[in-house]
Amino acid sequence: MNEKESHERQVAFLQAHEAQITRFIQTKEASTVAKVEYNWRTVAVQSSMVYEYPYLAVDITCYNNKHKQIDCYRMSIHPDNVDHPTAILNIDGIDVD
Repeated sequence: MNEKESHERQVAFLQAHEAQITRFIQTKEASTVAKVEYNWRTVAVQSSMVYEYPYLAVDITCYNNKHKQIDCYRMSIHPDNVDHPTAILNIDGIDVD
C-alpha cells in the first residue's frame, strides 16, 4: 500500500471515531468544550520515546459555548495498528498553546 492510501485510511478511521475522541476531549476539559474542529490535513503517524508504538496525531481547535476558541491541541490516538487501524486503544491530548 502506498503512503497516500495509508493516510486516507488513517483519516477515515479517525473521522469514524470523531464522536469518541470528542467525548474524551469534553470529559477531560470538564465540559467547557462545546465544539471541536479537526484539522484532518494534519493527520500523521508519530512516535516518541514516551510511547512504545507509533500513534496517529491530529491537530484540533476547541471552542466554548460562546464560540470562543479556548484551546488548541495535538491529539495522540493510539490505534491497534497505525497502517490498518480498527480500534482505538488509548487517546491522549497534548496542549500546543
